Amino acid sequence: MDGKPEIRRLIWDSMLSADLNHRYYSGLADLLQRWDRGARMFLAITSSAAVAGWAVWSTAGLSWIWHGASALAAVVAVAQTILDHTKSIKTAGQLAGAWFSILRDYELLWASVGTASGKEVREQCQRIIREEKRLAELEATLTTRRQVARRCEEEVRRFRATQTGGQPDARQ
Repeated sequence: MDGKPEIRRLIWDSMLSADLNHRYYSGLADLLQRWDRGARMFLAITSSAAVAGWAVWSTAGLSWIWHGASALAAVVAVAQTILDHTKSIKTAGQLAGAWFSILRDYELLWASVGTASGKEVREQCQRIIREEKRLAELEATLTTRRQVARRCEEEVRRFRATQTGGQPDARQ
């Protein structure tokens, strides 16, 4: 196959990107779920405290607890509506699943690159790339979390380095 080292490098790099994206969107969905769960628990506790405050904390000197709990509950409720973590969690979950599928496609392509014709490999690459382009619109709706991205990049580097000794051509 003409251009075999170049196509192998392209597939390897694309496979690493798919692995990174899968890990990133899985991690992002997990992070957003934890934040959403914490905000909901906080809202339930502060709302309950505010209601309890009507009777218990109406005594002089403790009324600030009732006022504070009411204010915090209101701020968190408004923030949850604006941030809409539920939608972001769903989107990140969809992206994680789609990137997992693309990762598997690249892994299968990587395994067949030595036996498939150049035309077959190019056609398969083009099909996968079309799927990646489709995900770009969905990705644009989410805010990037740099900390999650850095952690995922390091995981991919470590994982792939253990599989190949750090060299993509080690699997040839």
